[in-house]
Amino acid sequence: MNRFPHFVAAGEALTDMTRGALGATLYRGDTAWNAWAPSIAVRDAAGAGDASVGGLLFSLLCQPASADSEHLRFAGAAPPDLAHVLKLLELTVARPYTHEIK
Repeated sequence: MNRFPHFVAAGEALTDMTRGALGATLYRGDTAWNAWAPSIAVRDAAGAGDASVGGLLFSLLCQPASADSEHLRFAGAAPPDLAHVLKLLELTVARPYTHEIK
């Protein structure tokens, strides 16, 4: 049973491939979308792939009707616009963190 039919049809693969400064490619079946990376000074690339996958999943779940090129854009291949950032902030719940050392 496919629990998420709106973003992956049965037997169809959806793959996000990040390539650092060369951008990213999103593959769905036999179709591919490419996006250039924003021109920024990178201090540390640790976690960049995880962040991209997180952005892709967020876009797929919260904006299922969007085009795949928009999902790729939201995954970080290009900066999201302000409206997307504000929507993300609305859905983010901040909780205080306490850690007691014993």
